[in-house]
Amino acid sequence: MGGKPYRLGTIDRGENEGQLLFGVNTDYWETDLQARLDERLPEEPGSFTLCVDATRDIEFLTEICNGTLSDKFDNRGNAKLMWVKKDDGTPNDFRDCIRYGLALGQLIVESGDIPLESTPSKAVQEKHEQSFVRPPSSEGTSGGWIRRRSN
Repeated sequence: MGGKPYRLGTIDRGENEGQLLFGVNTDYWETDLQARLDERLPEEPGSFTLCVDATRDIEFLTEICNGTLSDKFDNRGNAKLMWVKKDDGTPNDFRDCIRYGLALGQLIVESGDIPLESTPSKAVQEKHEQSFVRPPSSEGTSGGWIRRRSN
């Protein structure tokens, strides 16, 4: 792909003629994803952060970590560093989905449809400003939701 992270084209023949084709540069996005996993810290721009519950999904974690650079020979017999599975018996489908999502996200940002720094809508801002804990009332109770026992 000439060093470009993706290519957007149109199918020009066959039964899918006219449909858009989104080509993803595997080497670029594998390297990008691995850098997000290995080098970037949470909250750092371009970091890859998972929710806490992802720590319990061993299949997911195994698949996103199932990629490594290895010395291989390309189709012409030339030695080349290539991204391969660490374990051939383990799929890397979740890793592929993340790579495609990153590439699509970059396409959308570069197209100008979504700004890099977006501002939440007024409704979202108001929801976050609301208190999540009921304040204690002044009617002889304390602790908000907890009432004192009367003897």
